[in-house]
Amino acid sequence: MSLSVCGIDLAVRRERCTGYALIVIHGNSDAELVRLNCLHGMKEVVEEVVKDRVSVAAVDAPISGGGRVRGVEREMWRRGFKVLPPSMPWMRELTKLGEVLANDLRRLSVEVIETHPSSALRSSGAGSVPELMSMLDVKFPKDYLPRITLSRDLRDAAIAAAVAYCYVTGCVERVEADGDVIYLIRELSSLKS
Repeated sequence: MSLSVCGIDLAVRRERCTGYALIVIHGNSDAELVRLNCLHGMKEVVEEVVKDRVSVAAVDAPISGGGRVRGVEREMWRRGFKVLPPSMPWMRELTKLGEVLANDLRRLSVEVIETHPSSALRSSGAGSVPELMSMLDVKFPKDYLPRITLSRDLRDAAIAAAVAYCYVTGCVERVEADGDVIYLIRELSSLKS
């Protein structure tokens, strides 16, 4: 039996790349990053999630709060993570899209969590996406390396997918305040020892 999880790096404009990464978990421990795509528009994102039968989607965008600064952003700042305030004009747009996407996916029985990829990579102790995937024992095609290196959208989607993987396997770190949660990845070298 397999389980599919994904990471979504949401773009504000339809013509921009919304990064999408899919990890399939086979059995108890065998996992593989099987898809890394640029998608365009909310409809295409929802269709891909449905097609891939995703159980958990980690979204790189605020998925609540209506564009105001939440306690969870303040907690991230307190911990030294550099997240942008949702009150910035383009971040307000991103938050609206994040809220719509989260609601659409939840209606389809997909569990949706919020993440911040650069903070998740930092919290994991990994220095790069390939190192992160290696530390998690998630296989991926080597031809994905240039795409991850050249596209921040795809890199962030891959990290978000790793957060969804950790959410399922128990290696997430929760940053929470006032009912909002941003999921990161626990420091992985300590989990290996």
